[in-house]
Amino acid sequence: MRSGSPDITEQASLAKSQLAAIVEASDDAIITHALNGAIVSWNSGAERMYGYPSGAMIGRPISILVPPGLPDVMPDVLQGIANAQRVERFDTVHTTSTGIEIDVSITASPLRAPSGKVIGVTTIARDVTQRRAVELALHETERKYRTIFENTREGIFYVTADGETVAANPALVRLLGYDSAEEYIADPDHLLGSWKTSERQELWSRLEGEGEVRDFEMEGRRRDGTKIWVSGTMVVLRDANGRPSTYQGTVLDITGQKRSETLRRRETDEADRANRAKTEFLSRMSHELRTPLTAILGFGQLLQMGRLTSVQQIESVDNILKAGRHLLQLINESVDIAGIEQGRMAFSLEPVRIGDVVKDALDLIGPAAEQRGIEIRLSLDQADRYVKADRQRLVQVFLNLLSNAVKYNKEHGMVTLSCRESKVKGTLTVLVTDTGPGIAPELRDRMFKPFERLGAEKSGVEGTGLGLALSLQLVRAMGGTMALETEMGEGSTFSVTLPIVHGPAVQLAETSTGTAPDDARRAYPPCTVLYIEDNLANLEVMELVLAYRPGVKLISAMQGRLGFALAKEHHPELVLLDMRLADISGREVLKRLQGHPSTADIPVVILSAEALPGDVDDLLQAGARAYLTKPFHMEVILQLMEELLGGPS
Repeated sequence: MRSGSPDITEQASLAKSQLAAIVEASDDAIITHALNGAIVSWNSGAERMYGYPSGAMIGRPISILVPPGLPDVMPDVLQGIANAQRVERFDTVHTTSTGIEIDVSITASPLRAPSGKVIGVTTIARDVTQRRAVELALHETERKYRTIFENTREGIFYVTADGETVAANPALVRLLGYDSAEEYIADPDHLLGSWKTSERQELWSRLEGEGEVRDFEMEGRRRDGTKIWVSGTMVVLRDANGRPSTYQGTVLDITGQKRSETLRRRETDEADRANRAKTEFLSRMSHELRTPLTAILGFGQLLQMGRLTSVQQIESVDNILKAGRHLLQLINESVDIAGIEQGRMAFSLEPVRIGDVVKDALDLIGPAAEQRGIEIRLSLDQADRYVKADRQRLVQVFLNLLSNAVKYNKEHGMVTLSCRESKVKGTLTVLVTDTGPGIAPELRDRMFKPFERLGAEKSGVEGTGLGLALSLQLVRAMGGTMALETEMGEGSTFSVTLPIVHGPAVQLAETSTGTAPDDARRAYPPCTVLYIEDNLANLEVMELVLAYRPGVKLISAMQGRLGFALAKEHHPELVLLDMRLADISGREVLKRLQGHPSTADIPVVILSAEALPGDVDDLLQAGARAYLTKPFHMEVILQLMEELLGGPS
């Protein structure tokens, strides 16, 4: 045994030397110190880390490494080790010889005597300042990314290679109509089910082939079915081996942009159509104007040459006059159409008795119908109804329709003019039906286009091709509609539908009876009448009407506020009130008159061209005593005044 003892001693010495070499070569600071904290050993790693030489640190307390102002945790660590407690690795801050603070990771182990008693502590300190800085930078980067992820207006999501959504930000959740990211992720139809299949397949195909897809526009629907458009970007995130691990996507709502683009395209298309229509109109207008001008110039030159017989001269003059009338009609109707389209044509919309308008048109077309042997039948059960229209323009419409029905009818044919309440509540329809050849289906879309005569220009029948186009524009401008029904070999029916209004009859809140005075010179009680009207011509007419009732003093006001002030000052026996005034509405004037103690008892009669049933009822309920619709008969005004103010004494 003794022969082996030197070997064991040598081995122990060798091991001790190797351990010392490892300690000295270590980059970590390896420090041993007694349980009271006094440093016993200080390796080269400690010298490099802290900057203190070994000789300067032996015997000094380990607490010298703690920066001023920071708590010293080593006493607790030493106490725990002395009590045989396990001490986990911990991070703290130490200071170097130059005063620089460094982050260190500490591992403390007990140093035992051969008896097993703890006699000191071995501390291994590793400088983790750089790692800590990286961790802090990473944490800050994650914080900033989380802020962006949570607050950006773009939707952001992450999908695994298996197609499972693992994250979605609030913007995407809101965009697709969910209440939370958890609810969104849990829905199997959330992201991919929201978009068109064809677009979704194209997106994935491009993503797999190119590795990224940018600004890919897709049409889809929110959870509630609302249609949306988005611009999406997706990129592949790969693992260390280059295999796809996750797909990152961003989604931007471009629904508003798409709607604006659609609106701009529609406006552009409409403008293009309008320009093409204008160009076509001018082209055809030029052609149509040349035809009568050619006749006028041709026959004029023949007359200038002086070689025509007297009969030929008369025929030439007739042809010139005929072409001139045709040219004038072309110009007038073209100007009317342009005026309507540009909003320059003035309309005087008022209650018009349909029977009166029809009679005016029939009187004008009667000779032409008689000349061709065309019978005109009437079925006017609703002739006493009133519609809101411009009387002159409405006569023009019916004259155009009747003229066509006569011109393009068969010899000794028939035209039926009828009137009925239409299916649309509150409207009246007038129908003009002929027994002509009808209109071929392929031609019907061109019926209302300017200068379209559908081949009739070859028949010898005179016409401009503008009548129907103008009539349609006039009816629309008066708030009505026009329609066509036709059958080949049977004839055609053109219909005009307009809103029904009250006629110019007296509508009293409390009905009373009376007769107009037979003798305007009988003695009437004196009274004052205030007429609030902004049209000077209407004021002059009223002065002439009231001249038939002696004793009336007429006060006029062309503004609503002035009229109200005059009513308070003069307290007239009657107020005549127009609805459309320059400053405030007639409805507002009525409200003020009814609301003021000194004028509330004055009877107010409304005189207006507007006669919609709802308006009339509202004004009567608001306090008006009567509602007269312009134009009104003089006898009606005088009768109403007698009922409200009293008759002759």
